[in-house]
Amino acid sequence: MLQSKNDNLKYSCREKKDHEVVSLESAKEVETKSIASLEERNQNLRQKLHDLKMHYSKFIELARKNDIQLQERNIQTVDNF
Repeated sequence: MLQSKNDNLKYSCREKKDHEVVSLESAKEVETKSIASLEERNQNLRQKLHDLKMHYSKFIELARKNDIQLQERNIQTVDNF
């Protein structure tokens, strides 16, 4: 009878552990997809920021060529990176 209780306890613990492993693997998969999505979004934002800085640099260059005075801005141009 003691052997039967021990077997039942072992089985119950094994089932609980297996369930937890499956649950954690599922959560890991969701988090991995979320991270990939965030990395892609960050890359898109970096590209957009780069494009805006390039556009801003062209305005600065045009202003200098045409002797147009601009106020100082706290914006780094692409050259400063």
